[in-house]
Amino acid sequence: MPYRSTIYLDWGVFFLIEAPLAAIKPLLVAGVEPVLAPSGAALLTLNVVHFLEGGDQVEVPANHEIDVGVLVDLDNSKFSADLPQATVAVYVIKVASTARGYIDQCKVAGYSVTDPTTALSFELNASTLDVSVQDADGPILTCRQLEHELEYGEFTRIGQDVMHNAEHGVHRANYIFSGEGLTKPMTTAMELRIHPHPFLADLGVSPGVVNCLDQFALKPSSRGSLAFYRPDEVEVDETTQGAGNQA
Repeated sequence: MPYRSTIYLDWGVFFLIEAPLAAIKPLLVAGVEPVLAPSGAALLTLNVVHFLEGGDQVEVPANHEIDVGVLVDLDNSKFSADLPQATVAVYVIKVASTARGYIDQCKVAGYSVTDPTTALSFELNASTLDVSVQDADGPILTCRQLEHELEYGEFTRIGQDVMHNAEHGVHRANYIFSGEGLTKPMTTAMELRIHPHPFLADLGVSPGVVNCLDQFALKPSSRGSLAFYRPDEVEVDETTQGAGNQA
């Protein structure tokens, strides 16, 4: 069966930013090529999400997650016409979570996970888009909602997660991301600030307020879903796919 699993979330902010290609290239595996901005920079997704406990065909613990991905070459060739056809592909280079069980599932699926050596914590406002992420080494990221008359509506986005592990090499899963979110492209709805911290230090992005090419968010406290599909001929472990990607 091509359908794999669905996981659910009730809070999320999602950013698209540029990063120097020279810094990002070493973080990719062979056979995965980055999509470049007109400037020649790599395009990064930076996401902060709260996942709900449970799921369909999978059991995930409730957890907060921060992840970083790179827009890469898209390949729908192994997804037949009756499967979701992705419009963008992301290779996730960093995933950190407050739940060990979730990190273990991501690792088995082929995501590049980060095992925090110090306590990871998220402070978010469930009714706004404000959030801060930190650990014992200090702040990692902060987001502050700037515009307070935002419009939300039903959305559906189809994307592709690109993963790699020793058993399957590079493999892909298409996902349908749906729920209530911002209804139009935004770049100034939120202020994204990156802090000097090891989690983001190797991306080549200067600490401080970051200019975003795109910003997206779930309507606070609404319920969204990520439903994952795989090619019929690809058999990978039945663990969750999902690092909160939306780009």
